[in-house]
Amino acid sequence: MSKGFLFFQSWLVSELNSGNAVVAVGAAHLPGPDGLVSLLTQAGYRIRPTRIPGRSTP
Repeated sequence: MSKGFLFFQSWLVSELNSGNAVVAVGAAHLPGPDGLVSLLTQAGYRIRPTRIPGRSTP
């Protein structure tokens, strides 16, 4: 995991702890053991997808 990504993760958790937040990231940052979904789930956050109205699911 890169230093930049670790900084981003730390910043993101700080922002999430400050109140309501909406987070949008590229799909490549989500999967895998070092991905945001895994890291935030391990930190105790509930992750849920949000559908965009009018968009079809592939």
